[in-house]
Amino acid sequence: MPVKTFHALSSNFGMVKKGSYGESYQSVHDAATGRLYPGDDYNLPVGQDWAAPTNSFWVYRSGLYFDTTSLSGISGAYITGATLTLTPYSKRTTRSWDVVVVDASNIDYPPSAANFGYLRVSTPTLGQKDVSLFSTETETIISLDVSAIDTTVYTELGLKSSRDIDSDPPIKDETPPIYSTYNDILFYPRGSGKHPKLTVTYSFTPNYGYLWIEGNLLHWTPSAGTEKQIAATIVPPGAGGLTPGYLWIDGIHLHYIDENGVHRRVAGILDGATGATAGYLWIEENYLRYIDAAGNERYLQGVSP
Repeated sequence: MPVKTFHALSSNFGMVKKGSYGESYQSVHDAATGRLYPGDDYNLPVGQDWAAPTNSFWVYRSGLYFDTTSLSGISGAYITGATLTLTPYSKRTTRSWDVVVVDASNIDYPPSAANFGYLRVSTPTLGQKDVSLFSTETETIISLDVSAIDTTVYTELGLKSSRDIDSDPPIKDETPPIYSTYNDILFYPRGSGKHPKLTVTYSFTPNYGYLWIEGNLLHWTPSAGTEKQIAATIVPPGAGGLTPGYLWIDGIHLHYIDENGVHRRVAGILDGATGATAGYLWIEENYLRYIDAAGNERYLQGVSP
């Protein structure tokens, strides 16, 4: 089945409410607003903390935005599965509790301090994972309910602690810091796996004339109900970081950016000089055809998936 991966937007956010000395846990937990961590902060904080020296409670909640509107442009597509990938860069908790993914369609874009209170409100649980299964610097995959995916506007997800949901006070630091897009921008190229990712699996009945990029492959439908694909060569240096989905002709090659942001190219089989305008691309019978920069017609055969 086709799969699309979406990278968290840089406007993802974390929020914390720090209690004053001796302030009750419930007062901190039920606060309407919190201090907003900007989208370029180092981590997405999730969980709770009790600081003994200051006798104060801390509650952390985070939100993620994904631009999933491209799914609405796939005719006849329906979502069959979804996962959220998070990568913790340290683990400060030994108590058993779940990182819970909740519906956050009521939060603002861009985020505001009031989103702390919005995320306190009980919303549908879309997925969860016990923090005991988290490992430092290792991707953690959380299965999501497909209702989480919004194809008309941004998909907005909230991250909370199950103990926060249950109003269960912490006894010490219970916060596994998770890589945000800021870490991604600074240290790791987009597509490296350190920042939050949303992976959506979908299905559709392909009609004639569709052309799309899936993973590292280029796909097309030569006739209704059939499909061809081809693997292209990585163009050095081969690192991710480019915008997925771009397709263009340069010289004799057809170029595209795959779903991991990697630049790839493939040279079609020469089919004669036509004098046609360079840059044309079309599907004919089983072949994907194009006119290269010299005005020559070339074609790609592809194989069935």
